[in-house]
Amino acid sequence: GSNAELKYVSTGDKWTLNKNLSLADSIKLTFGNDGDLEIYHDGNHSRISDLGTGRLVLETNGDSIRLTKGTTENMAIFTPDGSVDLYHNNSKKFETTSGGIGVSGYVDLGVSGNRGKVGFDSNHTYLATTSSVGSIIFKNNVSSADAPQTSGDTLLTLADGGNATFAGTVTGGNGSFTNLTINATEKLRFDGSGGHTFIQESSN
Repeated sequence: GSNAELKYVSTGDKWTLNKNLSLADSIKLTFGNDGDLEIYHDGNHSRISDLGTGRLVLETNGDSIRLTKGTTENMAIFTPDGSVDLYHNNSKKFETTSGGIGVSGYVDLGVSGNRGKVGFDSNHTYLATTSSVGSIIFKNNVSSADAPQTSGDTLLTLADGGNATFAGTVTGGNGSFTNLTINATEKLRFDGSGGHTFIQESSN
């Protein structure tokens, strides 16, 4: 083929090359007076190395910055003035929104061993643990710098046997009385109308 041509263009104050530039493994393109930025392939991995004291900044004037597998699978999409989307096997699992975040699927709290889980099935919200002896604990007054298991005041504990322990008063209301179901078959009615409190067993 024809020879490559490296030419200086004075009007744009730049050099132009009209052929591909091929560099052997571990031969680097370096930028900056002190070699602050390097781009190269080390024989196994492609590397962009920021060796300076400032930031490595990716800027776009387009519609997004994307990390992809090949040309067909998304791994992450960063949209200017919009969302950040994260993917697992080309399926979006996490996105930022103007009001917060959105998650597709369920959330694992922990990455190994027993963990907590949060899920939603289009109707119901689920809080769960994979531990057979664990509890679900609701707290308030947790320090902003602490993990919830290390500080705060316990308000409600749902134990592994199904027992619920409340730290304060349990208040219920359905008109003038509240029904409390015991073992899914027996009912106790607490009636506080008329200035007196009645506890009544009911079969229905």
